[in-house]
Amino acid sequence: MFERLQAQLGAIRPVRRFGRVQAVDSGTLSLHGLSRAARLGDRVEIARANGTPLTAEVLRLSPEDVHVLPEGAREGVAVGDPAMLLGAAEIAPDDSWIGRVIDPLGAPLDGRPLLPGPFMRPL
Repeated sequence: MFERLQAQLGAIRPVRRFGRVQAVDSGTLSLHGLSRAARLGDRVEIARANGTPLTAEVLRLSPEDVHVLPEGAREGVAVGDPAMLLGAAEIAPDDSWIGRVIDPLGAPLDGRPLLPGPFMRPL
């Protein structure tokens, strides 16, 4: 019981890092302001003007920019949109997940809550 609570508390990030969309290319987005904090494989959430967030994965790092691959349609993304660094993609599986159906990022597809296990693991 307490292990699950500790896992949930450990997942809370007290500091959030933000950058901005600098360029939109044919398949990737270039973000400015996250190059010192981002790591390969990290996830980023971009806030579009239409209100629907767009998640992306960090593919390339340079001293000035972070290049990300969007996980959905790029429609509505504009230069200057804020981008929040989410960090590494991790899940905390638990025995209570047996028989449940989850998506590739560990979210339940049946709409019911999914209790995290005690240990985070790389996705």
